[in-house]
Order: sequence, then structure tokens, then C-alpha cells
Amino acid sequence: MVIKPIIQVTSKKFLALFWLIMLSQANLYRRLRRVPRVKRKDFPALSLQGVERVLIIAPHPDDETIGAGGLIQAARSRGAEVRVVIVTNGDGQAFAPLALNHCLLPRTKDYVALGERRQKETVNALGLLGLVQEDVHFLGYPDRQLATLWAANWTSDFPL
Repeated sequence: MVIKPIIQVTSKKFLALFWLIMLSQANLYRRLRRVPRVKRKDFPALSLQGVERVLIIAPHPDDETIGAGGLIQAARSRGAEVRVVIVTNGDGQAFAPLALNHCLLPRTKDYVALGERRQKETVNALGLLGLVQEDVHFLGYPDRQLATLWAANWTSDFPL
């Protein structure tokens, strides 16, 4: 039995597509080489002198730690009051309930459990940076639905 490949390498269409992709990648590389390199020394060090309060607003759990963990640690070490607001619970990931709960078809309760788990992980991570649970506020907006909520509930006639 002879198995035919899905794409014939000798096909003119395949070769044309291959070279089109290669040329576009080469052009992209050429353009990116012209972008000036940004170095750390190009940015002044962030001074927290005189800062008494810091508010971190993060879209999902763990973004506050990954994106601002160093800032939180530095502010806390200088005695600043730090509060963190997490906009969503990060519970809208399609594959996370599958991996965590080993179920093929996750139900609503699985997504809720994922959100609760991510909240606990966030509080624990921020605890390592010196914050307590009262310093962390979860707004609980639905993951990937903020634009829909905004469009459905906001008008310029009634902006509140």
C-alpha cells in the first residue's frame, strides 16, 4: 500500500506559497533589525521616595505578581500601603478546568471552582510580598466579557 503525502513538495502552488512565506519572514526580519534597541539604562530608576500608597490594578489573577511584584515588594519594604484590585477571576480559560479537574466537558461549577482557586493563589502569592487578604480586592467581572458589558451598559447620555 502506497501512502500519498498530503502536500506534494514538487507542486508549484506549494513552492510558491513556501517562497512567499520565506520572503515575508525575511522582510519582517529586515524591518525589525532597524528598530532601535531599548536598553535598561534608557529608563530612569523608579523612585518610591515619598510614596505612601500604591494601587495596583490587574486584569487577571497573577498579572499583579508577574507585572508588578517587584514594585509591590519595593513599596512594602519602604513602608508604603499597597492595595491590589483584580478585575476578573481569570475563570474563563477553556482548557484550565480540563487540566485541573480531569473532565472532558467542564460545567459552570468547574469554572467557578477555577476562579476561587485563582483567588486563593493570588492571595497566597501576595502574602509572600507582605500583603494580607484585606489588601486584595476581586471585582469578579466575567473573563473576556468586559467589552460586551461595556457596550450593553454604557451610553454617552447616561455615563454612570
